[in-house]
Amino acid sequence: MFYIYLSPSTAYTITELETLIGQLPPPVLLLGDFNVQNQQWGSSKRSTRGKMVDFLLKSNLSLLNSGSPTYLHPATASFLAIDLSITHPALYLDFCWQTDSDLHSSDHYPIVITTDIPSPSFSKPTWKLHKADWAAFSHQAALELCTGSICFENLRMFYQNSK
Repeated sequence: MFYIYLSPSTAYTITELETLIGQLPPPVLLLGDFNVQNQQWGSSKRSTRGKMVDFLLKSNLSLLNSGSPTYLHPATASFLAIDLSITHPALYLDFCWQTDSDLHSSDHYPIVITTDIPSPSFSKPTWKLHKADWAAFSHQAALELCTGSICFENLRMFYQNSK
């Protein structure tokens, strides 16, 4: 998963976005404040950057947005959908996209993406240390770490002291 922020004052081209996506390993989940408006993802108008839908179609990507606003413009109190969640089509049906109804003191609504697919479980390895043969382990470790006559003298002293 990658997050992107494209400042409203920064100019970028569809080619630059295509290059960006081409560098990401598939399947991709790209979340970001793209600062783009288009009726297809919930805005009331289409901004110049709103031609991003062409980029989505050319790149064979899917938009998770449901049409809900993602931003409350503080000066105009208007609702916009400028944050996009873009994914590879193979992942599209695996996710449910929605916005939180509370701004949580921000001007962007939190986006909640859920899935029914269980996450892989990772178990912490455990050892039965009380069952270890520490003398055999110490002997094997000493053999693997040592070479030459000095090492054998150290091993002889180790065995004398361990009895």
